[in-house]
Amino acid sequence: MINKPNVIAVIGARLNSSRLPGKHLIPLAGKPLIERVVERLETCERVDQIILATTLDAYNEPLIHWGHHLSLPVYAHEGDVNDLMGRIDAVVKLNTPTWIVYVCGDCPLIEPTFIDHALQALQSHPDSDTVHLRDGIQSIHEGLHFYSLKGWEKLIDASKSVMSREHVGYANREKTVLASLAIDDSDDFSMPKHRISVDTMADYQFMSAVYERWYSTHGQNEIVSLKWVQRTLRQEPLLLTINSHVRQKKPNQAYPSVSIFCHYSAAIGLGHLRRCARIAGILQENLGLGTHIHIQGEKIKFPWLSGNVSWHNDEAQLQTAFMTETSALALLDFKIAAVDVDTWKGLLTQQHNNGIRLIALDQLSALHSYVDLAFVPSFYSDIQADNLSCGWENYLLTPVTNRPVTPPYCLVLTGGSDALGFGNYLPDILDKAVPAEYEILWVQGPLAPAPQLADDSRIAVLESVHDLQNLIAGASCVVSSYGLSLFEAITSGAAILLLPSTGIVSTHELLALKAQQVCLVADTDDAIERQLSTITQSAATREALRKSARRYGSKVDGCMRLTQAVESLLQHSPTT
Repeated sequence: MINKPNVIAVIGARLNSSRLPGKHLIPLAGKPLIERVVERLETCERVDQIILATTLDAYNEPLIHWGHHLSLPVYAHEGDVNDLMGRIDAVVKLNTPTWIVYVCGDCPLIEPTFIDHALQALQSHPDSDTVHLRDGIQSIHEGLHFYSLKGWEKLIDASKSVMSREHVGYANREKTVLASLAIDDSDDFSMPKHRISVDTMADYQFMSAVYERWYSTHGQNEIVSLKWVQRTLRQEPLLLTINSHVRQKKPNQAYPSVSIFCHYSAAIGLGHLRRCARIAGILQENLGLGTHIHIQGEKIKFPWLSGNVSWHNDEAQLQTAFMTETSALALLDFKIAAVDVDTWKGLLTQQHNNGIRLIALDQLSALHSYVDLAFVPSFYSDIQADNLSCGWENYLLTPVTNRPVTPPYCLVLTGGSDALGFGNYLPDILDKAVPAEYEILWVQGPLAPAPQLADDSRIAVLESVHDLQNLIAGASCVVSSYGLSLFEAITSGAAILLLPSTGIVSTHELLALKAQQVCLVADTDDAIERQLSTITQSAATREALRKSARRYGSKVDGCMRLTQAVESLLQHSPTT
C-alpha cells in the first residue's frame, strides 16, 4: 500500500507574470527565487511533501525542467492556464492529503516557524477548515493559505466565478463557506509591515538587497531569517524605499496593458531603449499594469532590460507590430530623424481612431497633433502645444544624493555608443589635464568601441556598469556627452563638464542649458582641456555647480507625473 502524504505544500508558479515575466527563475544570491521558496519549506517539520504546480505549455517548460533537475515533484496542468484552483485541486486529488498548505511561488521569505505553527493549530482543531490571524494582529507574512482536506473541498465547491478560480481563497471572501480558526502569530512579525512578494523589478531589487546582505555573513545552508529581515529594515529604512511605491494588484480588478515602442543602434544610441525600460518599470510598479516593449534593433541581453520584450529587425516590422496592437495605451519613443515620419503619422491616426490612447515621448513631440499627450522628459522644448508636457520636473530619473569619495575620481561618460567618437582623442586630453591625485574612470557604453589609450594612460575603463547612478553620485567631477547620463548627473548634484555637442543638440537648447548654470560647457574640442583644468582644480567651481544642479534636481518628479498622465488617459479610454 502506498503511503499518502499527510501534509502537502503546493507551490503555485508560472513564468507568465505580466509585470515580471520569468520571475521564479531569476537569481537570489546565486539560486533561483523558486529554489529559495523550496529551501524554506524543507525546514518545516510538519510538511511531508512539497509539490510544484504549474502549467503544461512551452513558456513554462524551463520551470518544469528546473523542478525535475531538483528532483522536486512537478504537476503540469493541461487545463485552463488561468484556473489556479483547478490546478491545485488536481494535485490534491492525486495525493489525497489530510492538510494542504498553498504557497505563492513569488514569496521567498515565507516563515517556516509560522507554517508549522498554523498547521499545528489546524491539526489540533479538526472542526476547523482553515486558519486566520486574530483581528488586530499585523504581520509581515504573505503568500500562505492553510486548509484541511474537508475545507479545501468546500472551497472548491464554492469556487464558481472567474475570480474565485484564478485566486486561492477568493470564493470564501465572496461568501463565507469555511469554518476559520483565529490564531496568534508564531512570533512578533508585526514591524515593519512591508511587501515580501516579488511582483515587479523593484520588488526583485529589494529582495536581492536583502538576500545579498544575509549571505554576505551567513553560509548557503542557512535560510534568511525573517526576524533578521525585520531588524535590518528597522535599522536601514532606506531599504524599504526600494519597493515601497509598488501598487499591489487587486484580484477583483482588471488591469489594462500598455505597449511601448522604441529603437536603438550604434548610430541612434541606447537612450530611447533605456528610458523605455525605465517607463515599463514605472507603470508596472505604480499602476500594476502589464507592459510589452517592442524594440527595433539587434537582440542583445542588457542587464537593465527585463520583462515582456519583443525584438524587430527593421522599422517595417515595428510598424506592423504597432498596427496589430490591442493594448489600451501605446507609448512611442524614437529619434525622429531616424524614422519615416509621414508613415507614422498615418499609423498613429488609424490607431487613435481605433480607440488606443497614444503618448509620444521627447523628440516625437513634433507629432503632438496625432497623439493624446506629448511628454518631453527634458527641461527644454522648442514646441508649444496644449497637450505637451515639458520641464525639469519631467525627468524620468530617481535622484541620488551626491557624495564625493576619497580618493577623488573623474568619471567620463561618452554615451552608450560614443556616437561622436570621443574615445579617439579624449583620453590623451584627460591624461594631460586631470591632476594626478584624481583617478580617471571611463565608462564604456555597451555599443561603444574601446577608447584609444596610450600605453602609460592612467584611465581605467569600466564595462557592464550596473549601478551608474551611484557611480555618478560618488564622483568628484563628471565629464559627459549630451544625453541621458548628463541629466542623471545633474539630478544627482554632480559637478559636470559637458563635452562638445555639435550635431546632437540644437543651438537654442544648448544656450538654454548654459543659462541654467548646472554644468561647464566645452563648446569646442580645444576648450575641453581648459575647462577640465577649471573643474578639477577649483573646489569653489565644483561646489557652485553642485549647488545649482541640486536645485534643479530637487524638482524631478517625472515618474509620478507620467504615472498620473497614463492613469488619467486609461480612465477615459474607450478600450478599458
